[in-house]
Amino acid sequence: LEGFVPAYEQLLELRSKAYSLQEDYTGKKFEKLEKKIEIINLNYTYPGREKTLNNISLNVSKGETIALVGKSGSGKTTIVDILLGLYPYSEGKIKIDDTDFNEFNINSFRSKVGYVPQESQMFNMSIKNNLKWSNQSLTDDELKKICDLSNCLNFINEFKNGFETIIGDRGVRLSGGQKQRLALARALYRDPEILIMDEPTSSLDENSEIKILNEFFDVSKNLTVIMVAHRAKKFESKFNKVIKLK
Repeated sequence: LEGFVPAYEQLLELRSKAYSLQEDYTGKKFEKLEKKIEIINLNYTYPGREKTLNNISLNVSKGETIALVGKSGSGKTTIVDILLGLYPYSEGKIKIDDTDFNEFNINSFRSKVGYVPQESQMFNMSIKNNLKWSNQSLTDDELKKICDLSNCLNFINEFKNGFETIIGDRGVRLSGGQKQRLALARALYRDPEILIMDEPTSSLDENSEIKILNEFFDVSKNLTVIMVAHRAKKFESKFNKVIKLK
């Protein structure tokens, strides 16, 4: 019993901390991006560390594709995480079409955002279930359309079992390029207003990176895109803006 008490107290402490960090799902419903995303004098410091973001200001107009570039630790991913509502900020402002970001119901905003991370999480199940796990309402026709748009359909059809192909834990039976195409398809399933990509090709070789990024640019022509770019120099002409963080 004596050994149980400290563990129980720790559990209560963790539970209390979890409740204190619970997200607020009230607020204005986000419908669509009309004009722009505006970041004004944004600062952010992780606990126990030096300031990561120092008076960052930038504008992303509707329909623009911008790149965030900079050395490791310059705050590229931090900006993305704040825009996804994962980190609260207290210094500076973010406005979406002149409305303060914090006034929106964060879930309604996230529902309009497609996200492609550095390392896409794939499950040991079929391609179809990997794509539908967070949106079971997708029809097979809608699934095929999205996969065609994201250049997945050809390689899926080459598999003997097509969409029913089991891809293994973390997608081990797929190439890096195939996983990133599926990640893009999964990001597009909700017909997003905004597409956020956090170094989506950082784990690929140069030839695969060029091919995948060219496909991303083709797909994203009608979207507002914020990309954390690993090696953006060769693609600078394709971005509307390249924001260099120090």
